[in-house]
Amino acid sequence: MTTLQQLQSDYGKVDCRDLGSRKLEQLRDGLKEVVSAEIVTADSGREFIELLKKFRKAVAENDKLHGDNYPQLLNSLLSVGEDGLYSNSLRFIFELIQNVDDCDYKDSSDCKLDMRFDFENDEIILTYNEIGFTPFNVFAITGIAEAAKNVSSEKNQIGEKGIGFKSVFGVANKVWIRSGWFSFELYKENFTIPVPIYKNFEFCNGTQMTLYVRGKAKQIYKEIKGQYCKRDALFSRNPLLFLNKLTSLKFYFDTFRSMEFHVSRTENEDFENFKIERDIDISVDLRDYENGSEVKVREIIHCTRYTYYVTFSKMACRARYGEKTQVGQENGKAMILSVVVPDTDYITTVGNGALYSFLPTQLKLNVPIVCHVPFKLDASREFVDPQDNNLWFKEASNYLSELIEKVYLDYCHKVKENIVRYLPDKNKSLFAINNGKEECLTEQKCFNGAHYLDLPIFYTADNDYRRSDEIFCFSESENIEEPEKVYRLMGYQRSLFLSPIPVGRFAIKIPTNVKHKLFKKALDIADKTSDILDYLDSVSYVYPEQLIRKLEPVKITQSQLHIIIKHRKLTKILRMLSCEDIRNNKRFRLEITDANELSITDLLNEEFEMSDISKIVSSYMDYCHGKCICIDEANDVYLPCYNAILISAQKPLHSFLSFCRDIDPDDPFTTRITWREKTNELNKYVEDSTISEEEYMRVLRQIRISIRDSLGKNGYHSYLEIILKSGTDRGRFIQEFLQNADDCLYDQEVTPTFSLYINGNTIIMEYNETGFTRANIRSITAIGESTKNKLLSNNNKSIGEKGVGFKTIFAISSKITIHSGNYHFSLSDKEPTIPRVINDVGIDSVSGTKMEIELKGGEAFPTYKEKDILELCICLRNLKKLTIGKHNVTINDTDDKRTITIGSRNYVFKCFHHDFTIMDEATLEERMNWNRVISADQQIVFYVPEFSIEKNYYFPLYCGLPTKHKIRIPIAIDAPFSLTTSREEIETEGSKWNKIIRREMYAGLIDVIDSLKKDKRSKVFRFLRFIPRFQGAVRVYVNETFDNRYLNEYDFLAQLQRKEIIPTYNNDVFAVPIQHTAYRFPEAAIYIIRKLSLSEYEGIDSSSVIDKETGDYDSVLNAFACEDAKYSTVLPIIFKYAERFIRDEGFRTALYEYLEKANHEFIVQTHDEYIYKIKDLKIIPVYGIESGATEYISWKEDSIFVKPNSTRSEDNYYVLNEKLLPKSKCEKIYSANINEMSIEYEHSRYNAMLKEIINSGKDITSIYKYIIAEYKAGRLTKNDSFGLLRANHVPLKNALGQITMNKLFTCEQEKQGYFTTKLLMEITVHEECRSLAMDLCYQPLNEIHYDDLRYYEELTQDEVEELLDDPDHYFINYEELLRNFYRAGLLSDALLQEYNLEYLSYGSYDTTSYSFEFPSEQAGNRVFLAKHIRKLWKAPAKIITVEEMKKVQKIKTHDNQIKPYDRKYSRESMLNRYAPEERSDLCFCQMCLVAKNKNYIEVNNIENTPEYFFSELRITLCLECSKKFEALRHNDSIRKAFIERILDYDIYDESTVKISIGSGDTITFTAKHLAEIQEILKQKPKSHK
Repeated sequence: MTTLQQLQSDYGKVDCRDLGSRKLEQLRDGLKEVVSAEIVTADSGREFIELLKKFRKAVAENDKLHGDNYPQLLNSLLSVGEDGLYSNSLRFIFELIQNVDDCDYKDSSDCKLDMRFDFENDEIILTYNEIGFTPFNVFAITGIAEAAKNVSSEKNQIGEKGIGFKSVFGVANKVWIRSGWFSFELYKENFTIPVPIYKNFEFCNGTQMTLYVRGKAKQIYKEIKGQYCKRDALFSRNPLLFLNKLTSLKFYFDTFRSMEFHVSRTENEDFENFKIERDIDISVDLRDYENGSEVKVREIIHCTRYTYYVTFSKMACRARYGEKTQVGQENGKAMILSVVVPDTDYITTVGNGALYSFLPTQLKLNVPIVCHVPFKLDASREFVDPQDNNLWFKEASNYLSELIEKVYLDYCHKVKENIVRYLPDKNKSLFAINNGKEECLTEQKCFNGAHYLDLPIFYTADNDYRRSDEIFCFSESENIEEPEKVYRLMGYQRSLFLSPIPVGRFAIKIPTNVKHKLFKKALDIADKTSDILDYLDSVSYVYPEQLIRKLEPVKITQSQLHIIIKHRKLTKILRMLSCEDIRNNKRFRLEITDANELSITDLLNEEFEMSDISKIVSSYMDYCHGKCICIDEANDVYLPCYNAILISAQKPLHSFLSFCRDIDPDDPFTTRITWREKTNELNKYVEDSTISEEEYMRVLRQIRISIRDSLGKNGYHSYLEIILKSGTDRGRFIQEFLQNADDCLYDQEVTPTFSLYINGNTIIMEYNETGFTRANIRSITAIGESTKNKLLSNNNKSIGEKGVGFKTIFAISSKITIHSGNYHFSLSDKEPTIPRVINDVGIDSVSGTKMEIELKGGEAFPTYKEKDILELCICLRNLKKLTIGKHNVTINDTDDKRTITIGSRNYVFKCFHHDFTIMDEATLEERMNWNRVISADQQIVFYVPEFSIEKNYYFPLYCGLPTKHKIRIPIAIDAPFSLTTSREEIETEGSKWNKIIRREMYAGLIDVIDSLKKDKRSKVFRFLRFIPRFQGAVRVYVNETFDNRYLNEYDFLAQLQRKEIIPTYNNDVFAVPIQHTAYRFPEAAIYIIRKLSLSEYEGIDSSSVIDKETGDYDSVLNAFACEDAKYSTVLPIIFKYAERFIRDEGFRTALYEYLEKANHEFIVQTHDEYIYKIKDLKIIPVYGIESGATEYISWKEDSIFVKPNSTRSEDNYYVLNEKLLPKSKCEKIYSANINEMSIEYEHSRYNAMLKEIINSGKDITSIYKYIIAEYKAGRLTKNDSFGLLRANHVPLKNALGQITMNKLFTCEQEKQGYFTTKLLMEITVHEECRSLAMDLCYQPLNEIHYDDLRYYEELTQDEVEELLDDPDHYFINYEELLRNFYRAGLLSDALLQEYNLEYLSYGSYDTTSYSFEFPSEQAGNRVFLAKHIRKLWKAPAKIITVEEMKKVQKIKTHDNQIKPYDRKYSRESMLNRYAPEERSDLCFCQMCLVAKNKNYIEVNNIENTPEYFFSELRITLCLECSKKFEALRHNDSIRKAFIERILDYDIYDESTVKISIGSGDTITFTAKHLAEIQEILKQKPKSHK
């Protein structure tokens, strides 16, 4: 007898509750001894399961002794989250994979696991080709902590506790396992008790495990796809990576949606117990189907795998498995450790790795490495269990440390510098922090980053491998180019490591200021000077001044100095520092140790003397004992050193002069030497009348060339640039030439004439002066010399002063040719100081002067408008006739006027001359510089235009010619101010002369005003400009006569305060500002005063009223502190005449302005009285009843409003004319608020009145007539009153002509009068008020419900027909209406039968209902569904009728086989389809959506007489709804409409769909069910439709 047979004999008929502890133990031991050979049939398999079930049930009963909640506790431990063992919802997948990997296989090269996800049935099916379950496997998988695995040293399995498999019950409510002759289920409620399943049993090769995960299959599949189909997960959470057997893992739904994981194996390099596999591929292939198209994604990682074969000691095995274990007690336990390292290209995508113990744990690494170590794990199998740091844990840690070292020592040869990408920080562990779960590992020094940094794994520039303390790296911030070159040049002791990433976290030495140190080495080591400086220049190194300073003293050889000089950037810095020290009376400590010194005086020409050099240079040369070093370099090269100056051997003088110029640019050593001789020579020729003009021009030219050369090329052009920039205006040259021409001497018998015209690219100027002198020629060619000797001296009133103005022409000219008397020469823009004599034959002496100016390319003759010409000519002193381009000008002066005629237009100025004498001798001496003779008698001329000038136009201030300064009053002034070099601005710093001129200018301006005030009255205020400014909190008025601060810094206002200057209405009296005898009356009062005769002034003295006429002179009067007239004086005039003049716009505007101000400022005591009087005046402009008309009214409370876009008042309010009086101003005048008559406010006022009428208690006929009249007048619409009427339920007239308060309904126009029965006419709105009822949103008649009616008479045939209104069914709810009339006893059975309405008489069936959620299911993939239905239609099962004892329906297949018509199957499938998830004994009615017991549910076909069998064409209905549906289905039109709605419905992503049937009922489908019906109906052969 076999063990199984014996167990069956002993315990087969024993109740599990009768198994005592001894029997229970005997049964357990017996079950564990059953072997596979005993299980050879399905019966033997079932017997074993039954015995095991009995044993497990007995154990479960005993477990209750631990507490009633003990089973629930076990269940909760399997959940995910705080209460369970697992933190990852997909952990059960790993546990299943582990179980599969632990199985035995016939072919070790073909170990595969497929997991199919059945979304429709919410199942996960695992299929794997193992040998099959043994009896002990079945025993172990149903138990907990059975110690089923790792029982010998021969097997190296992953699982251990027997609890891992139970994690599936965290997601599954049931598991079905088939393997060989075993078939049983485990339930979540008690997952240790197997339930045998042998119905329709077939032997199972391998193993198949089905997980029932209600509502979760799709979610789990998505989670797997989301979590594990990425490179980082493929690396750190790969279920295959370190398994013993499985090489392929596939998750799939169908052929289009799958995930396949692969780990390749390659040929390896074996080193005893250490194996290396290179070029390993870890991959996942994802296939999906999205938006109707197939998607294929492949993720792959190329890696290297390291395997370490180790043996755990006997004691370690005991420490892990217990003292009694047999594991490893012979030769220890052989195990393997593995490390997988990704190629460098994959680091960024895979991220940091994780710790595996065959399967991934929750412990992460700080480096992109994954490692497998056979640590003992805790119950969750997610973290390491160190078992109090027992020997197994210690040996595992040591083996891992050894393996990691081997990995780094090998892998560094593959990735070289990139090894740093795989290393943890020096002060970090290999393992990442994870809520303290990692501490057992991180506290071990062997896993600290510092430990690995001591390995020789850093590949250096010397092509060898070093430890971290033997290397250094350059910092990225140093930006070291050609680092290996720098490494060689610096000669570092450590080896250079070229890291691809920053190395600060590894504490590798990083030198700083590398280039600075390299530069210092260049100075210290002569052999490296050239190479280092070449490198530094090649990388654009900026030689730091501060560093060079710190290096002092620097000692170099002369050969180094030769090298340094060739590096211009360094030389420039050294030269700059040295020159800076020399200027500070110091010497730069750059010393030449082996200098070949010469004396500087031996190298200079005889005309130069050392005494001529500047003091600073002289001091330096004294320090150096006059020594120099000559090298063969460019002309301007020099370098002042500590013990000698380096200069050019080619041109030592030029080199030395460059040094002198750089030291002191303002001391032109060479120029002074040249000029010293040439100037004296030139003076002699100017005075020598014995030499000819030709000889003078020749000598002058040579001297100018010598002076140019002395300046040097840069110096000469720099000086020219200063001259050219002295005049910023491109058109300035014409002023300079006009000045020169106006300054010339003219014979008394000629009219001074000037002409300027353009000929092609040449400007030609001619004027009839007496001619050029030698001094004139010397002046215009000179640099720094002046020819203007006298200023307003005697009769020679010369304007020119500094001698630079003439050369501004070269800003636009390339060449000037001059003919004057016997002199003929030209000047160019390149050499404007060097005359070139013209010796052309035939040139004779000319009368006067002619200049030809050739313009530069791109330059054009400036355009001069008439205004510009006028400005040029206003203050000319000699010239009287001018032609400038197309403008002809004549100047005619009389005693007090100047008339300038330009073309045909005359510009007349009234002239005022202010003569004065300067008595201050010091001022005259200051002015008499350069030996000029200055007259004490001076004159300022004022030109007052007697013509209109443009707005915002200001005359320039003149000093003979216009300056840049503008006069902000309408007057031109010519005053003899001292000017700056540019001749465009006056001098403002420390000029006593200009202070006197400024004072006299303002005195002259007062004289001008005094002369004009009688005729011009207040218009003279236009010559005054005072602007208010605040000094702290005090307002002051400042003078702004000019746009120049200096010119305005004169207390002009104080001078005017004491002058009789303010005009009054007494023409003979001008008030003095400081006396305050005249007052400012408001414009409104002035308007009245002007309109009235003098006698009507109400006793006001005319000399007390300021006459300011028109014009904005308030700022002047404010500056004079003129006071306003008192209100007590002004208001009586206003009150008396306001209404008289209110229609005059000028008066009205002034009145409102004044009243606004008066109300704001009026004294409090009399304010109420004032307001009362103002409100009584008819001065408020409002619109009249007629649109657009304006009338004036007095103030009326709550009757004046503003209304945008309205120009008429209404019967009950006025609209303010804001065009004449703005709302804000009106409110301020009357100290009151004016509301805006908005649409809302107007509506509110109207509707308040309307509501009062409705609620007045009047009879409903009066109210109805009022409302209908208002409606026809449009006022209800205008005032949006319909909401109010709806809320207050107003009376209306019905179709019977009755005015009623009852509820009425609207009927369409075309149906008006269509219904004639009292039933409907009584509730229908009369045509008279139908439109009003529509606006009141009365419900349409065709939508009425039974509850809307108040009709208690029995329905007549006419009333039934009108309610039916066949065939159109006007009344939407006609069935409801008729049904309820029937139930109320008001509709007879005879009429029901006559109109085929019997179905309305069906009563309701009442049974218990339940509240559950209606099933939902998305349609899914319509392509696959269509294929499936197409397949069914190819071989449809036809319903036929055959005659037996009775006629019954059968199924006829496509091959004519007759089969039973199994209604039970179709019924059960539909009942299950619409069963609530929580209750399988209930089913939803698809019409009323109430869940009822399945016994009270009928399954109906949607077709009346189905020809083919499709269970999908059926629906589930309760008894009442079933009767109703059958009645509806028998109605052909209703049935056809229902089928059409099914076919027309477009399914998107919804889960449920409602389809209407009849007049108000709906059938609810799951989206998938509806999609199936659609496909069946669409693909139905046409012949059968």
